[in-house]
Amino acid sequence: MLFYFATDYFVSGIVATLFASIMVINIINGRIFLGNPIELKTVLGAFVGMVGLVCIVWAEIVRLEDKDIWYIVEGVALGFGGALSASLGQMTVIFNSRRGLPMIQTNALGYAYGSFFTLIIALVLGQAPGFDPSWSYVSSLLYLASFGTVVAFLCYLTLVTRIGPEKSAYAFVLIPIIAMGLSGFYEDMTWTAQAILGSILVLIGNVIVMTKKGLRWKFWEGRKILEPAIASDALN
Repeated sequence: MLFYFATDYFVSGIVATLFASIMVINIINGRIFLGNPIELKTVLGAFVGMVGLVCIVWAEIVRLEDKDIWYIVEGVALGFGGALSASLGQMTVIFNSRRGLPMIQTNALGYAYGSFFTLIIALVLGQAPGFDPSWSYVSSLLYLASFGTVVAFLCYLTLVTRIGPEKSAYAFVLIPIIAMGLSGFYEDMTWTAQAILGSILVLIGNVIVMTKKGLRWKFWEGRKILEPAIASDALN
């Protein structure tokens, strides 16, 4: 919901970039709440990916020069607030998974709570729920409720429990690239040099985050521990 509010301040590309900050937030929250070690390659990959996203939406960022500073601060606060909320939700999913709680049932409860509070906030803001019986509205609603919500979140949260919140959050960095690809196919969007460079950086960041070989640094309780993965593989 916070991201819907953020779209009143910025175009979707900037909002998607703000949401991609969940990578960094997940790294921090994973260490605080789950005790996960912080790997340098994950931090480096997240940084490279964020730089790539900024390159992609740089043209839109430049257009904010004529906006009031507090206007920008409010929009950024909403975007980061949404990313923080989503990150805390993922920490809860992993915590519940470690306790052996079933994924589908806990997700269903989460959807119910989220829908209830969204309804309450909408009513408080004077925005009563509406419904359009047209085919375009109903079909879009069904798609969003099924594939865009239930199926998508089940797949993503399953990924979170398998590879961790730090790596799985990189999926959100790929969203703008996929959206731009579809826009270029259906809307004749022109790919600029900055957009191409940003896409390359995002993909490089993805490789850095997901690769298993190479030198890996882990920050654990303030100490740096170097793990030469290649040497370990050679000994095996």
